[in-house]
Amino acid sequence: GLIDKTWTDSWAYYLSTGWNVNSNNKLELYVVGAPQRHGQNLYKQNIAVYDPEYAADLEDYDPLALEEFDEGGRYYSQNWGDVAYDYHGKQWWNGEEHDRHDENFINERENFYHKPQINLNWYTKLNEAFNIYSILYYSGGKGGGTGTYGSIEWDYSTPTRTADWNATIAENDTSSTGSSGILRNSRNNQWTIGAISKAYYTINENLTTSVGLDWRTAEIEHFREVRDLLGGEYYYYDGNDFDTTEEDYQKVLGDKIAYNNTNTVDWMGGYWQGEFSKNAITAYMMGGLSSIKYTFVDHFAANDDGDEVTAETDWIGGFQVKGGSSFIVNENIDVFGNAGYVSKVPIFDDVIDDGNGTVAADPENEKFTAFEAGLNFKGLDGQLAAKTNFYFTGWTNRTLSRGVTNEDGSEGLIFISGMDSRHMGVEVETNYRPIEMVQFDLAASVANWVYTNDVSATYDDYGSSGNIDTLNIYVKDLKVGNAPQTQLSFGTSFFPLEGLKAQFVVQHYRDQYADFNPFDRTDAEDTTQSWKIPDYTKLNFHLNYKLPVKVDGLDIAVFAHLFNVLDSVFIQDATDNSRYNGFDDDHDADDAEVFFGAPRTFNAGITIAF
Repeated sequence: GLIDKTWTDSWAYYLSTGWNVNSNNKLELYVVGAPQRHGQNLYKQNIAVYDPEYAADLEDYDPLALEEFDEGGRYYSQNWGDVAYDYHGKQWWNGEEHDRHDENFINERENFYHKPQINLNWYTKLNEAFNIYSILYYSGGKGGGTGTYGSIEWDYSTPTRTADWNATIAENDTSSTGSSGILRNSRNNQWTIGAISKAYYTINENLTTSVGLDWRTAEIEHFREVRDLLGGEYYYYDGNDFDTTEEDYQKVLGDKIAYNNTNTVDWMGGYWQGEFSKNAITAYMMGGLSSIKYTFVDHFAANDDGDEVTAETDWIGGFQVKGGSSFIVNENIDVFGNAGYVSKVPIFDDVIDDGNGTVAADPENEKFTAFEAGLNFKGLDGQLAAKTNFYFTGWTNRTLSRGVTNEDGSEGLIFISGMDSRHMGVEVETNYRPIEMVQFDLAASVANWVYTNDVSATYDDYGSSGNIDTLNIYVKDLKVGNAPQTQLSFGTSFFPLEGLKAQFVVQHYRDQYADFNPFDRTDAEDTTQSWKIPDYTKLNFHLNYKLPVKVDGLDIAVFAHLFNVLDSVFIQDATDNSRYNGFDDDHDADDAEVFFGAPRTFNAGITIAF
């Protein structure tokens, strides 16, 4: 990989077949998946670690911070360390032992997963007006990510501390009480089985309607396991209530540690939609209902009866209603508008605390109110096309949760409900082709995403007879972070030959505020916006050529992409007031941890269609 000691090991498969049972029934089956592993760079760094000159040029970067952070270079990663070539310890993932990826280093952070998808589609035509489309599917998933567990020896000679694998291995190798620190896998294994069926009925030439049913059930396993003992014979873990002997506590490769939970999600839903179309007017309306139920089992925790701790919710209902219409003004202009309201069931983590099995007594749904209106235009005999729209989304009663430990040692769960945000903006897209060989494309998005209120979180102390406290969060008028709120793109495409397209695209991003955790805004005096990333622009080039001849009946095309042609240096992602890499916690450049954007890169290849 481009970043130090990052890498990818992956492959993919796809299988598809179909059967026309008769003129009114067709079956399709497809299977797709992509097993893969990645050596990762997960940890952002202070700007000065990547590029001290860039940091020094920023007006809001304190020069004193330059003395606190050593330079690692643009490709620096904290997530690996050298290891002696004579260490041959095995690693464990996906149920068996493996050799590590590289004999000369170990990645602290590696992820691995395989998510196969199997679909059986059935299309049936009952008559000219009535059709049914049904899907039976299986979605699997097996994977996880690595990290350290226990007490690791660290190397502080690097810009930010990295794991000292050799020192850790040497300590574990001579220990009589097992490894003090190891590598672990955090696993997420899951499967989903579902069925979706939709019926479409044409009432008359102007009116159609459809109804649908959606059922699915899923099981998700969350656990950690020993990945690499790093020179030791075993790792001592006594956190499983069902382990009873010293031998049970001595964990070897593949044994579960830290936590071991199984969650289930059951879903039922349905919808109705009607559409009317006559002359210049098209309109639709739809409504949907859903109901979700969660369960939880902690395989490491025993209840008062000596059984596994379990939790189960009631069925939680949600709904949505949407509607819209469009009107053709003339042959060049049409206008449209859509509106909707969604009452969304909270996700599992906002209903059950998988740390102790606590269930929210009365979980509240999140609410979304959305509106969109726009215009489409075409003219100059098809040479010019443009569309613009205004959107508004109000996200109310946003729900978040966090487990806490109270002063008396009991465990509690903080629920935030009532946090509101507003997302609104204008989007424009145009393309102009003055001659057959040249086309210009312009796209722009100008947005205003902001939190609209301060909130009080209810603090349910389940370890102290239901004592209720509050936590005040001050986020009113703070910008929503982690995405540029203004984006511009201008492209010029050339078509010098049939099948050949060369395109230059200039992209400009601005008004991107660093990501932050609203839980941290508990000080009424701290109302400063999160740090705003400097605006940046990059140029990309794309080339595609479809060969004018077929080879053995196959269509062949070649392509090439050159990204960041001018090798611009820019920050692409940032977290505000980093607890690990910040300087003085006042929401400016020296307090952010960041990822820089990729430098100039390219790829090229061949596509074959048959």
